[in-house]
Amino acid sequence: MAVSSPITVVIVDDHEIVRRGLVDLLTLDDAFEVVGEAATGAEALQVVRATRPRVVLLDVRLPDRSGVSVCRTLGRGPQPPAVLMLTSFSDADAAAASAEAFARSPAGQQHAVAQMRADLEREHAQGAAMERERAQTEERLRVQESFTEQWERLHRRQASATTAMVDVANGAIGAMDAHNARAGE
Repeated sequence: MAVSSPITVVIVDDHEIVRRGLVDLLTLDDAFEVVGEAATGAEALQVVRATRPRVVLLDVRLPDRSGVSVCRTLGRGPQPPAVLMLTSFSDADAAAASAEAFARSPAGQQHAVAQMRADLEREHAQGAAMERERAQTEERLRVQESFTEQWERLHRRQASATTAMVDVANGAIGAMDAHNARAGE
């Protein structure tokens, strides 16, 4: 599938090696564009506000605040991004706060990437279906407008023809009346 615009992603994790690994993983696929990185919750909020990504990969445990708190703050903002919570720990709060998925391992992260791709493909297919329907609706409107214009032209011609026939009939009646008047004289 050709992707018209990639899914923009911000990666938030206090471990640089994790961020690097996720960047490397996502840049292998043209469907994704990493637009920012952050190591703390405060940085995450700044980067997300500045870049307005569609997806945030967010570590549950950050040095200055919890990822769950960051997720909830992002969710209250205008046009909140989808959030995938990342952790190597079992954390029920993170699972509840996560907007899209809860990944606990590299395999889970790969699954999350596959899910993001599937969501993009579904969104693309829905967009294409909506575009087809819009085009069909426009075509129906063009046909309807054309039919209306043709109907109005036909109606005008019919009215003109009727007026001409009435004029001819009146002229013929007038000629017959004149002929009868002369014949009766």
